Amino acid sequence: MSCCFVSVRNPSNQVGCIIFSSCFRSMKKNEEPHSSLISFGPQRDVPEIQSFCCSCAAGKGLCHHTTGVLYTLSH
Repeated sequence: MSCCFVSVRNPSNQVGCIIFSSCFRSMKKNEEPHSSLISFGPQRDVPEIQSFCCSCAAGKGLCHHTTGVLYTLSH
């Protein structure tokens, strides 16, 4: 998984953050990248994911694009 763009936003009227990303496809690098969105809730002791989605076929579940974005951000 290779991310080509990651944008982290913190809406001014909410607590938490939203991560927008575009990720290259695993096997078809010349096609459009997948778009994913990860929303974190208010941070307490540990960050909590409120919702996530991806434009890939498995995007309603936790796909490898979303996992790859989280892994990239953690390192």
